[in-house]
Amino acid sequence: MSVLTTGMVPRMHDLTGTAGANHDQRVGDASALIAADPSRALAAFETLVAASVMTTNVTADKVLAFDDASEILDARRIAIAAEGGDTGRGLSRFAKGSWAPRREAFEDLWTDGRSAVYGAVNIGGPGAGFGDFCLVIESPDVGATGVAVFPGDSAQRYTDPASDVDEGAVLDEATAWDDRAALAVVERADDVQSRPSSEWPTVLCSPDRYLETVRLGALPLSAIASVRLASDERSELRSLRSLVVRGQTVSPTDRRRAAAYAALYRWRRSLGVAIETV
Repeated sequence: MSVLTTGMVPRMHDLTGTAGANHDQRVGDASALIAADPSRALAAFETLVAASVMTTNVTADKVLAFDDASEILDARRIAIAAEGGDTGRGLSRFAKGSWAPRREAFEDLWTDGRSAVYGAVNIGGPGAGFGDFCLVIESPDVGATGVAVFPGDSAQRYTDPASDVDEGAVLDEATAWDDRAALAVVERADDVQSRPSSEWPTVLCSPDRYLETVRLGALPLSAIASVRLASDERSELRSLRSLVVRGQTVSPTDRRRAAAYAALYRWRRSLGVAIETV
């Protein structure tokens, strides 16, 4: 394995091409596990994950930034939006994030890597955390300049606290979107075989364990098929929206949450985005 040290200029790779080059290995490993499973649970799990979506969880403030831009933004552009569109202050804000150096080390392996939007492979449920609004993107490969799936959070898995990145491991583990079911079988075989199928959605995707999807390139709001909200969160958002409409006093944070909920309904009217309770 090769390791890139902070400060060095990496050779940029094509994300989709790198992931596609691992097709035979990924599918071969999954096929061997499925063939050795008399319960057929792994085969059923593979079928479910083959129809999975990418979800990305975001906060109310991010929903509002996306609504303003008519686009799902990467982390740097979110920071710029939070600074009122001031690029310098926005990039400074991004750089102050505790994970920014490690995330940047990973992104700089890829052509167009700094446009990355991160998500998770999902077969149902509220997503991997990081925000109450779970955006569902059914086909992240459409219109992308690159897309791949990894066994876990890329910044944690492939970089160290000094922001050195294990390039060899990254290149070996990158998986094509179309091969995500094979990767899921390899990564979750033991849990799938030992737990009921009703638990498979959380076996695959939960706040502390998920297959990370990395998607590069512009991502319009029209790519969102639906937004999932926990039932208690949706009830609270409805109440907040009602208070705001009636002119009642609410905190600035709750006012933004209510505004984000209203944005979802604009997306539903203009883009056909479904609002789902999970």
